[in-house]
Amino acid sequence: MTESRDKNIKTEGEGRPPGGRFLSLSAFIVMMVVIMSLFFLLLEPESASVKRELKKHSEAMDKARFLKEEAYRQKFKSETEFLQFTLARAYNGERAPDLALTILEGLIKESERPAE
Repeated sequence: MTESRDKNIKTEGEGRPPGGRFLSLSAFIVMMVVIMSLFFLLLEPESASVKRELKKHSEAMDKARFLKEEAYRQKFKSETEFLQFTLARAYNGERAPDLALTILEGLIKESERPAE
């Protein structure tokens, strides 16, 4: 009777694939790295993401088309102004009003310039 009961009791490591603990620990570490990466990505300041978007927007400008087409030029300037305003708003939200004011002053000066 004790033999059948002993057969039902598993010893440590029995029934596990070789290296099971290592694989479990590895999977846990990978999951934690992914979670921490997402956490830090979400903690990135809004201004950093807006600056990145503004840089992509500036790099995407087609210079030849900008010089030729008035509609493209106006659309590009409008989108640039919007992104700059968004950046100023992000700086203001991050308690950096000096940076926000610098951007806003530039936008005001740009709007006061006579049209070309």
